[in-house]
Formats: sequence, structure tokens, C-alpha cells
Amino acid sequence: MQVWEHLCVMVWEADWADSLGRSGRLDRVKSRFSSGDWHDLAPLLNELGREGWELAGTLSGGGTHNYKLILKRPNTGQAARPTG
Repeated sequence: MQVWEHLCVMVWEADWADSLGRSGRLDRVKSRFSSGDWHDLAPLLNELGREGWELAGTLSGGGTHNYKLILKRPNTGQAARPTG
């Protein structure tokens, strides 16, 4: 049976923080679909993908631009531990 380890990433507008204690800011990009702009998640998701994480689900964070990303990767027996 496959055993997974999980990572939670909270996103508030342009800021993010994960359950390992890392944080950062999303780049703002011009929208091709409207006159506004938005915060680009792709670079963050690509970096997490290179670390072996895959997106397993999303949850509302209670606001229009607030949400939680749930990611998973196979547990190799050396699960990442939260800092702090």
C-alpha cells in the first residue's frame, strides 16, 4: 500500500506559507483575459513539483483570494517535519 506525506500551502492574495515553515510572495502578471492582473501560482507549483509534490486538492481559505493547497508525495520513510 502506498503511503503519502502531505504538505499544506496557505495562500493569501500574493503571500503564501507552507506547513514546513517556508513562505514567499507570488509574482503579479497581466491577465490575458481581462483588463486586470493576478498572482501567478505556476512558479510555486512548478518548484513544489520538482520537489516531488503533486496537487491533491484545494480548500477555500474564507476569502475571495484566500485558499489552501493540499499536496502529496510518496513517503520514502524520511517524511519532512514541520519547523518551529
